[in-house]
Amino acid sequence: MSDLNEQGMAEELPRISVGEVLRTAREEKNLDIDDICSYLRLSHRQVLALEGDDYAVLPEATITRGFIRNYARMLELDAEPLLETYRSLSASGQPRPISIQSENIRIPGNDQRPWLIYIFASVLIVLLVAAWVIYVDYIPKPSSEVEYVPSETEVEATVAVQEVAPLQPAEPLLLPADAVTEDLTAPADSAAEVGTPAATESAPETSVAAPSVASAGQAVIKLKSSDRSWVSITDKNNRNIFDKIMVAGIEESVQGLPPFQVVIGNAPSTTLTFNNKLVDLLPVTKDRVARLTLE
Repeated sequence: MSDLNEQGMAEELPRISVGEVLRTAREEKNLDIDDICSYLRLSHRQVLALEGDDYAVLPEATITRGFIRNYARMLELDAEPLLETYRSLSASGQPRPISIQSENIRIPGNDQRPWLIYIFASVLIVLLVAAWVIYVDYIPKPSSEVEYVPSETEVEATVAVQEVAPLQPAEPLLLPADAVTEDLTAPADSAAEVGTPAATESAPETSVAAPSVASAGQAVIKLKSSDRSWVSITDKNNRNIFDKIMVAGIEESVQGLPPFQVVIGNAPSTTLTFNNKLVDLLPVTKDRVARLTLE
């Protein structure tokens, strides 16, 4: 009689739905699937598979039996009948490979994004270099020629020369218009005694340059500049006989007793003639300022 009861129970076990028992017990305790997932550390998909008897999506039988046992204990159920039913429904004992959810698992070394960053940076550098080459070689630049302005060094040199030489009235370089007129209308024999031909040029309204022929014992300095420059000249007696900013294209003539101390700003743009001999200013020029002695 007992053998018949055991055989009947064995026939009824396969008809028990493990998932149905678990779902019913869960609902009776007013628990939802999220509660089960949080307590058992299972995914939402695994809990639904247990309650739906969908064992194909679950891991191998050993792990699945652990899921059923823990689920039954949580719901305060006897796990053995459920496990026996699962054994009868599972495969014939052939082990199934363990399936692990691989979603959101990053495999080191397969991320290609750093290479994209390097490629983008390299392309950007090449473009910047190309733009710089085009700008330097092909885009016209504004003219760098500017009006010459004496530098602080040149101004200090002029001030130093003026401090060394005592301030005394310089010899007049410009003559009044009426005096020039009288000289031009003087007799021819007077012009011969001086040694210069009679001048017939018309005088400017204000003044004219002093004669370029030196008196006895004096020397003549002629200056001409192709750009703005300044010149300071002192004679043998340390008198400042010329201190002036020259305008481009205008020739100046100075005479006095040598030796002369000469300071020229913007020397590369200035030519100097001493007693009709051109003087090379390059050897005595430093920072565009020439300093020399004429004897």
